Amino acid sequence: MGYLPKLCIQHRIVTFVVSALLIIASVGAMIHMKMELLPSLSYPAYIIITPCSHITNPLEVEEKITIPIEQSVVSIPNLHSMMSLSAGGMSAVMAEFPFGTDTEKTQEIIEQNIAQRQLPLGAIPPVVMSASLEMMPVMDVGVGGKGIEPDYARKVAEKVILPELKKVEGISFFPGQEIMGGEVTRQVIVSPDPQKMSQHKVSFAKLTSVLEEQEFSSLEEIGAIPLSPDVMLTDVASINIDYPGGNPIAQFNGEPGVGIMISKTPDANAVEVADKVKSTLEHIALPPGLETDIIFDQSEYIKGSIGELAKQAILGMILAILVIFLFLFVLRASLITALSIPLSIFLGFLLMYLCGLNINILTLGAIAVAVGKVIDNTVVVVENIYRHLKMGKPFSEAAIEGSREVAGAITSATLVMVVILVPIFFIGGIAYEIFSPFAITLALVLFASLVIALTLVPALCNFISVGKTGEGSTDNWYHRIYGRALHWSLDHRRATLITTMVVFLGSLGTIPITGTYLLPEMEQEILIVDSVLPLGSSTREVADKVSRAEEIIKENLRAEDYLSMGAGVDVAGGGIISFTSLGGLFFGANTTSFAETIVFLEKGVNLEEERDKFNQRAGEIEGAEVTAYTQEEMMNNMGMGTSSLAITLSGKDKEEVEGVGKEIIGLLETTEGITGISSTIYEPLPQAFPQIDYERAQAYGVSPPEVEEELCLMREDQLVGFAPLPDREYEVYVKGLDLKEKEEFKGLYVGKETPILLADIAEIIEIPSPPLGIRHYNQARAHFINATIAGRDKGKVISEVESDIELIPHTGVEVEMGGVEELMQENFRWMLIVIVAAVILLYFTMTAIFRSFINSGLIMLSLPLALIGAFLSLFILQRPVGVVGLMGIVMLEGIVLTNAIVLLVFVEQLRKKGMSVNDALVEGGRVRLRPILMTALTTMFALLPLSFGGAYGGVIVTDMAIVVIGGLLTSTILTLIVIPAAYRVVHRE
Repeated sequence: MGYLPKLCIQHRIVTFVVSALLIIASVGAMIHMKMELLPSLSYPAYIIITPCSHITNPLEVEEKITIPIEQSVVSIPNLHSMMSLSAGGMSAVMAEFPFGTDTEKTQEIIEQNIAQRQLPLGAIPPVVMSASLEMMPVMDVGVGGKGIEPDYARKVAEKVILPELKKVEGISFFPGQEIMGGEVTRQVIVSPDPQKMSQHKVSFAKLTSVLEEQEFSSLEEIGAIPLSPDVMLTDVASINIDYPGGNPIAQFNGEPGVGIMISKTPDANAVEVADKVKSTLEHIALPPGLETDIIFDQSEYIKGSIGELAKQAILGMILAILVIFLFLFVLRASLITALSIPLSIFLGFLLMYLCGLNINILTLGAIAVAVGKVIDNTVVVVENIYRHLKMGKPFSEAAIEGSREVAGAITSATLVMVVILVPIFFIGGIAYEIFSPFAITLALVLFASLVIALTLVPALCNFISVGKTGEGSTDNWYHRIYGRALHWSLDHRRATLITTMVVFLGSLGTIPITGTYLLPEMEQEILIVDSVLPLGSSTREVADKVSRAEEIIKENLRAEDYLSMGAGVDVAGGGIISFTSLGGLFFGANTTSFAETIVFLEKGVNLEEERDKFNQRAGEIEGAEVTAYTQEEMMNNMGMGTSSLAITLSGKDKEEVEGVGKEIIGLLETTEGITGISSTIYEPLPQAFPQIDYERAQAYGVSPPEVEEELCLMREDQLVGFAPLPDREYEVYVKGLDLKEKEEFKGLYVGKETPILLADIAEIIEIPSPPLGIRHYNQARAHFINATIAGRDKGKVISEVESDIELIPHTGVEVEMGGVEELMQENFRWMLIVIVAAVILLYFTMTAIFRSFINSGLIMLSLPLALIGAFLSLFILQRPVGVVGLMGIVMLEGIVLTNAIVLLVFVEQLRKKGMSVNDALVEGGRVRLRPILMTALTTMFALLPLSFGGAYGGVIVTDMAIVVIGGLLTSTILTLIVIPAAYRVVHRE
């Protein structure tokens, strides 16, 4: 590569022009690159939803819908796992495939297989939805206003707003879920009182039949309808205009309304889509009193994350430039070096654009991490040219000779950094999805820095002013300190190597102390409030509890907006499915009467403090279990968070599965560090049930089948007519009776013509309530247990739980650990493979470059020297070892070898000139000390801002920065001392 600097120096004007054109092209590429929060993760999982509102028995849903769909999916090759939920009115099947699966083709196969299955009449055709992150909403828009009816808001949203939004390029909608809430209009609801009906001997059948035969034009007329000569309707029922039970609700900042969930197409830019949606909403003319409000905007978080990382990268760049200036005390040389950073990054963006990458917190994190490395090549070139200029050589000779001397070393060092990234592209799991765009970006920026260092930088060095010249002018105080340390290590080689080995082994011993974890928690300023009501609660009851929760939010929390969604008894038929509600049904909720409120807090608030403030007041809400969670806690409750413990129990015997599950729950309750335990196991409540005595019924002259039919119908809402009231015509419904206690049934009358006391023809018995939902895992009956690991090392807690579960007899029940444990095992395994593979590749790459097995081995000694600082830094800061930290070790493998390469390449050059081994080591160390210190310190200082974490996306690379800084610190010091000692042992005079 030595010819390249010579060519650029001889044609400097052409070099400057080409560089300017590349900068212009790079800026254009940056403008057109997509901005996302994360890379496009093609998570190969699919959710198959089949609504069937006419089938209310979960057992029937299981038999007629869920099992046939499972049979359609199980035959698809490479199926990893499958779980399902059969609930009243809905079947949901989730199929997961290995990473790397062709997602589009697999979805087509699923749809084709399901289409061949015969489902019962009335079942809506199944909808197959990808679980990809692309389906997550980019924006949530609320539509409503004071005094505006939700059904009116929905009509406007459907006819005015939605058509305009669908014109926006790149926009997408969740299938069947474009609009949330407002599906129903208010109705005249007649709510019978069972006790009053018993008192006046009125049957449900009598009440409904009388209403069906009447016409009325006001609520008063309805209430005055006679049920018998001395009983009117108002004597046994209340009459109101309200929303019916069993339908979803949507509220925005305490006001009823409807919501529009906006997603984007996979190839669209999230920030651009959000900006276009905002512009479109501003230009839509809405009826008076109606307005739109952006409740959630993912683009703001994306901008905040990218802005935070950009600030940290710029601050790191400034610190790195300051280090260079302090070493050289030459302003122009420092400015040339500083200029190489943005130029390398600009060129890197151009290469990223050509490779189809987008800007997100991982690719930008790679650039932030690379800031310390992109300067290394320039530092080595500038420092060596500066050294030759100080010798009194003219610019052309100094630039060409100085560049030529280090061209091979920096090219080798860059090649080494790229080589260590290669194994990442052969791994699996989420580690590949996360780190492959990171690795590509890092490799492209490093390549760009090499090009800049060998072309533009030598051409710019003509502007360096060196002042006095002289051969010995480079030595100073740190050379003298290093010289004494190097002489001592060469004289005490064995002691140096043995001490280093002991320190290395000691650093490995810190891993069990610091512990392990998967990924850092990266949360937005969002709380999720769950309101769980007893099974069978109506939508109105749910809405009342939600309103109370919203009052607490408004009075106590620093909230900007809050969005509430929920439903009563038949959520599945109501047409509202959210990610967390569906996850709750799969993994833990044993009621369909619930709501969730998403609270968007002010920027910079303390999430835990806001959560605790709400939960301290939540106990005031009677009749509901209301709890606030952070996003991470919610994901943990679903077994999908970075601190989650998920246990799946499956087997043929339902009772045996539940028995083992209860023992495991008891075990978890006594395990330190386990909190927030939830499960799908629940105790069935006794439920009163009338068992008709056919002989006695016939003796009273009633038909048993008719009585049984009446008992079924009285539990459901009945449409009995229409009421043309002054404002408009309303549907009139009789609300079904909520009968649970024995005494309520005993006093009940049945029969349309001549009401008969139910107790006279039936025995009231108690039976266990049926399950709300039936869950399968890989086609076997299953239960799920989820918990959060807090306050202790996750790896230790998981090992302890696994050991304790082994002591519980569970023959016939398969117990599978999931959650963070499964992800940790898989991704730690892949990252360890990457580390080992990188070491092997590095060794053979070094051997090919230097044509020496011995020297390559000596260079590889830098790796254990780096691990000393990496593990000690995590230990000192009490941070466990995670996947991001392991990625930092992969990077260290390439970074630290640079110092050893720069040192030993020059030592070999000196030996070829006739120097002795000892003299070559001393002279090589003296000459290469400054560039080694400069490159190491610039990298460390550039990463220093990232090591403090910070808000938004900065936290994702914190562990990596800590590992690299610590490893580089020890490896730089020890490389300059230990490797010469090892070289002296191997190469004797």
